[in-house]
Amino acid sequence: MRDIILKTADYLEQHPSEFDFMRTGIPSCGTPGCALGWISVFAGFKKGSYTAALGLLGLEPEAQRFGAIVCSPENKESTYAFYNRLEDLVPGWRWGGPSNKNNGKCARALRLYADKYHPAPAVIPDWQAMSKPDAHTFEPSCAET
Repeated sequence: MRDIILKTADYLEQHPSEFDFMRTGIPSCGTPGCALGWISVFAGFKKGSYTAALGLLGLEPEAQRFGAIVCSPENKESTYAFYNRLEDLVPGWRWGGPSNKNNGKCARALRLYADKYHPAPAVIPDWQAMSKPDAHTFEPSCAET
C-alpha cells in the first residue's frame, strides 16, 4: 500500500492539472481526481467511487443513502478519517485555496501519511553473510593521487 500512496503523491506532483479535491469518481483519460481517486487508480481500480481504495488503506467505506456516500465524522475509519489524517499532517492542504491547486501540499501530505500509517519495512541485516571472512575484504589502494 505504501508504494501505491507514494506513486500517487509523485503523480499528483508531476500532473497538477489532474488533481481536484472535490472530484468523487475514479479518474480516467485525463480527468482530474482526488487523492483517494488516484490511489484507487494506482491500486488497479478502473471505475466507481473514490472509496474503492479504502479497504486497502485499512479503512471502512461510508454508508450509502439513496446512492450518495454519507461522509460522517462519527465513522472514525472512513474517508473522513483519511482526509482528516492528511489535514493533521499538512494543515490547510485541502482548503488552502482552489480545490484543484493544492496538488503539491496533497503530495506532501500523502508522503507523510505513508510514513506514519504504512511505514517502510525495517531492513534486517543478513548477519550470516556479513560474518563470512570475505564479506569484509578491503583492498587498500597504494596509488598516489
